[in-house]
Amino acid sequence: MPVRVLNFDDLGSHTAFGELEVAPFMPLTGWAFTYNINPTVVNTDIQDTGTVVNSLGHAELSTGSSATGYAKIETVRSSRYIPGVGGVARFTALFDIPQEDSKQVIGLINGADGWAFGYNGTRFGILRKVNNIENWTYQEDWNVDKKENLDQTKGNVYQIRYQWLGYGMQYFYIEDETGNLELVHKIEYSNKNTETSILNPNLPMGAYVVNIGNTTPLTLRTPSAIAGLNGDGFNDAISSNVGADVITTIGSALTDAPLISFRMADIYKLKANRLFSQILRFIFASEGNKPVLFRAYAGGTVNGGTWEYINEEASPLEVNNTMTSYILGQRIGAFPLGKADTLAVDLIASNFRLYANQLITITATTQGASDLVVTANWKSYV
Repeated sequence: MPVRVLNFDDLGSHTAFGELEVAPFMPLTGWAFTYNINPTVVNTDIQDTGTVVNSLGHAELSTGSSATGYAKIETVRSSRYIPGVGGVARFTALFDIPQEDSKQVIGLINGADGWAFGYNGTRFGILRKVNNIENWTYQEDWNVDKKENLDQTKGNVYQIRYQWLGYGMQYFYIEDETGNLELVHKIEYSNKNTETSILNPNLPMGAYVVNIGNTTPLTLRTPSAIAGLNGDGFNDAISSNVGADVITTIGSALTDAPLISFRMADIYKLKANRLFSQILRFIFASEGNKPVLFRAYAGGTVNGGTWEYINEEASPLEVNNTMTSYILGQRIGAFPLGKADTLAVDLIASNFRLYANQLITITATTQGASDLVVTANWKSYV
């Protein structure tokens, strides 16, 4: 039996671009299920007999017995892409006994793009998904280590590293019995292609199981995952600043009157939006015969009005300052002002960020008519 000599790349001691890994890894998204399936951390999607439950520190994704059973989790946040900065995802999984006409997948992946480990029917391998097209490299075809002793039904640690830049190398690792992450396959993409390896490198952690005619229940279990960059994930090298405001007059409003709402579009430029925006500051002003209490809410439901991009070419952030009503979400801040008052709230240190399909709404409460102004400044990471 040939002896394989390990090098630093096999053990994952370098970043995706080959630098000795001495810079701190910056986590940007992930999951853990010590307590529950937290809806602020992961989105869930089930169909037919599919289920997602918490059990003994794991998320259990099951198809059930339906021929179209489906269960999926996907992080609310994404790992950001910055050109020239390597990305990495680490996760643990236990796969079920594979069945024909089914799939079990986990990795840095959404519905259209990404990289993952998993089963396509009864064949285990590495998935590169680009624009909804699946490209599988099965275990018997891995070009570094076929990992013949791998038991996929037991808990294993998996890692994916990627350069992207459109045409960069992609690395795939599995931990060995001594705790080292061993390289098992490389997708050597540079100098071989005219289309990028995936379309959108801003990716969430995701996992799913699906029956495609199979009626045997399948369960994929995962306790933990993390994804991020080998560098500053909040570097503003690729970012833009945008702002919006509302000037309005309200009468006596003893309950929260909605003034302005911001949200991150779910679809941006015909692609699933995986970008985020960070609030920098709010400025509130009031003039009337009674004090005013401004409140900030995350989530909830905005009714009526028109959602418009603040600057569509610069950011997926949308604003609505003509809404007719608002169903309250989670209150995250309150800002009292006098009868004639101004308040500037610096929120840079709060690191408050909006991700796809999330929104924040500002309301006002007062016992007398008031002229009000709200302005907001944001940094959009693109």
